Amino acid sequence: MSKQAVFIDDASVRAARSLMYQCLASLEGGVALLAAADGRLCVSTCENQEKASRQAALSSALLFLSQRFCQEVLGSPNGEIALSCIQGNVVMVRLELYGKPYQLCLASGEQSNLATVLHIARSLGKKITQFTA
Repeated sequence: MSKQAVFIDDASVRAARSLMYQCLASLEGGVALLAAADGRLCVSTCENQEKASRQAALSSALLFLSQRFCQEVLGSPNGEIALSCIQGNVVMVRLELYGKPYQLCLASGEQSNLATVLHIARSLGKKITQFTA
């Protein structure tokens, strides 16, 4: 696998997607995606790839804005975002894979609490980072 592009072959995509499904097993209505910092979709558990591509682009923009906000307010960028919504929760975690920034997004239905989703997202992020090492 090239150090320039992390998810360039089908085996890498299948392995990452398998890790995602394993971590999502305990979340009702869960979906996960991994995107490059520029918003390009790498891997998703969403069946609608057009929707997954839009979600990847939006997650990139949101994480970038939150990092700029935290830099302005606190003097350091954030590494994750946790959102509580009426119909569920979303967590975005910034990952560094081969020296390049990526974001992992994990969403769940309303039955899962935010702390659980955050814990699972962090765990999945570590597994993906180890997988690509």
